[in-house]
Amino acid sequence: IMPLPESGLEFLPCVLAHTKRGTIIQVYAISKQKNLFADVEKKISKIMKNEKVKIKFCGRQKVLPYAPRLQKVRIDFKIL
Repeated sequence: IMPLPESGLEFLPCVLAHTKRGTIIQVYAISKQKNLFADVEKKISKIMKNEKVKIKFCGRQKVLPYAPRLQKVRIDFKIL
């Protein structure tokens, strides 16, 4: 679980050193309401591609409002 929404994505490469196949990672992030999940999923995909790790998104959740037109979201993905 990576509950720090402002900078949690920065730590994804570090987390990979402690995971194995089948691990489900939950990432919290701040997203614009316009593209609620797509922006965060693109960022996660880009980081995982740079690390040469295959993933599958398996969950999305709106958590709570963060600021006007910003939403805290949770994205779940599985290491393949």
